[in-house]
Amino acid sequence: MRRKRLLAWLLCLSGSFGATAQSHPTNIAVDESRSRIHSTTEVITPVLAIENPSAATTVQVQVELLDTTDAVRARGEVEAQLHPGLNQISVPLQGWTQKSDEWNDSIWYRVRYRVVPAQAGTAGAEGILALAAKGDGIFDVRVVASRRTVPGMPYRVRVYTQSLSTLQPLAGVQLSAELESDDDDAILKLASVTNARGYAQIEFKVPSGEGWGSSASLTVVARKGQVVRKATERVEFIARPRKWAASNRPRWTKWLAPCKSTWPSF
Repeated sequence: MRRKRLLAWLLCLSGSFGATAQSHPTNIAVDESRSRIHSTTEVITPVLAIENPSAATTVQVQVELLDTTDAVRARGEVEAQLHPGLNQISVPLQGWTQKSDEWNDSIWYRVRYRVVPAQAGTAGAEGILALAAKGDGIFDVRVVASRRTVPGMPYRVRVYTQSLSTLQPLAGVQLSAELESDDDDAILKLASVTNARGYAQIEFKVPSGEGWGSSASLTVVARKGQVVRKATERVEFIARPRKWAASNRPRWTKWLAPCKSTWPSF
C-alpha cells in the first residue's frame, strides 16, 4: 500500500514539473499584444515587447515596412542588450515617404520583424504586425457633405477622424480642403484641424453669379505624422430657390380656418 502511494506521489510530482517546464518558454519571443508602432512627423517607430526567459544576451532586431504588394518601403535595425524578462526595444523605420497616389493604402501596410540572438544556437523570433492595428497614428477619415449646393449660400463640410488601433476619436489631424470648379478656373482653399472629439467643420462661401459653372470637385486631405488620407466628392450647383411670398402659403393652412356649412337644413 505504501509503495502504491509513493509511486502515485512521484507520478504527480513529475507531472507538475513537466507542466511547469512547458508553461515557461525557454526561447526569446515577441509579445505582439504589448508591442506598439508610434508615428511622428519624421519617422515611424515600431516598439517590440521582447520576452527573454534566460540570462542577459545581445540580439539584432530587424524591421521592414511592407506595402500592399509586399515591397519593402523602409528598413530599420538596432543591436539591443536584452535583460531577463520583458524588454521594450524601439527600431525606427527610415526612408518612408508616401506618394499622393497611395495615401489611402497605408492602412494596409505591415511591419515584419526579426529578432536574431548573437549567441549561436539560440532560437530567435520573427513575425508580422499590422500597421493599422498597432499604429497610434493610423486613422480613418469620414467626410460628410451635400452633393448639391446653391452658389451664394454656405457649403459646409464635416470631417471626423478615428484611430484604427483604439477606435477612439483622433485629435490634431491637419485638414486641407479644396473646392474646384469643373467648368471654370475657380478654386477655394481652406484649412482646419480636428478637435478633441475628432471633429472639424469647414465652411466654403461659393460666390453667387457666373464663374463657377454647374459643378465642382471637393477634395479633403487629412495628415498626421507620416500618414495621409484623401477623400473626394463631386458637387453640383443648383439655381437659388425662389422665396415664398406670404400669399403663397400651402393650401392646407387655409383648410384650418372655419368655413360656413353649405349642407341643406332638414
